[in-house]
Amino acid sequence: MSNSLKDQLASTPLFGGNSSAVESLYEQFLEQPDSVPDGWREYFEAMGDSSTEISHSEIREQLLQESRAGRKIGRVAGKSAGQAATSGEKQAAVSRLIQVYSLRGHQIADLDPLGLMERRVPGVL
Repeated sequence: MSNSLKDQLASTPLFGGNSSAVESLYEQFLEQPDSVPDGWREYFEAMGDSSTEISHSEIREQLLQESRAGRKIGRVAGKSAGQAATSGEKQAAVSRLIQVYSLRGHQIADLDPLGLMERRVPGVL
């Protein structure tokens, strides 16, 4: 049995066309945990504390309303919630990302089509 990530993703019910059905079940679980089948309820409960989880449909609706209102919702990580990043800061972040990938990208490249080798991901990526 192969341990490659591609094989693991291809064999999981959370992959591809099933993802929308699983997300629908999860949102149903968030609303009423007893309304989903026992196996799925156990799976969702094993994922961790769902009491603080927000329904994804609510988040999508909020983002849609903000985009219709013309608000800028993009933020750079590390900024306080009330401060928008300047274009210079965004450009610097993009430049750093490009530099890190050009220097370290070979360490995470998928160069093993047979999946025989495990590669560790550098912390900077």
